[in-house]
Amino acid sequence: WEPWKIGGLRFRSRSRSDLSQKFPCSEEQAGVKFLTEAALYQLSPISSAQECRSHCDREPRCGAWSYGKVDAGEGFEKVCFLTGLSDEEKPDSKPDERFVSGLSCKATANAQGVSNYPEIKGEARWANDLSLPCGKAHDGVDFWTTAPLYKVSPLPSAEACAVRCQEVEDCKVWTWGKPGGGISMDAACFLKDVGSDGQAKRHDNPGVQSGLACKDTDA
Repeated sequence: WEPWKIGGLRFRSRSRSDLSQKFPCSEEQAGVKFLTEAALYQLSPISSAQECRSHCDREPRCGAWSYGKVDAGEGFEKVCFLTGLSDEEKPDSKPDERFVSGLSCKATANAQGVSNYPEIKGEARWANDLSLPCGKAHDGVDFWTTAPLYKVSPLPSAEACAVRCQEVEDCKVWTWGKPGGGISMDAACFLKDVGSDGQAKRHDNPGVQSGLACKDTDA
């Protein structure tokens, strides 16, 4: 096999079976950060490497993950980085004591972008007072709650944000920042629970789109 470079990073072509012999997917690699050709998105705050790995296992495109430890410093601390990994790609394993990394245990991971997101159906009985249908993106609307969960960035669309919320058990509402909406909001998806008060307060914000998860459970 021969090393090759993309975007200033070095990658090596190997079979997935060859890679799993060196980095078993069930094991965490401390002091290593994995870099691959296809970065997906990052989530924060994430409480542990195990939680980061579970997000990778739920994401069909994720082949490798890296988690910034609690003392990793600004921009990395408690951040989970998910990346794609093709069948013939070996991640560049960069020594870095700030990170814990690992491979997904899925047989394959398709790093290609998703253009057609599944239609989300169901009810949101807990949000009847908002008088808005769930599973839809509502333009210029922001939902405030007392229980933020994760920031996921970057995500290409409000539809992608809605899918992430639907997949996270505790997520009831989501907000997606339109591109160009500022550093903290630009293409970022904010997943939120509704907290003990069971409420999501609606606010006008032209820079975002928001929606309700279709879940038939009470808050």
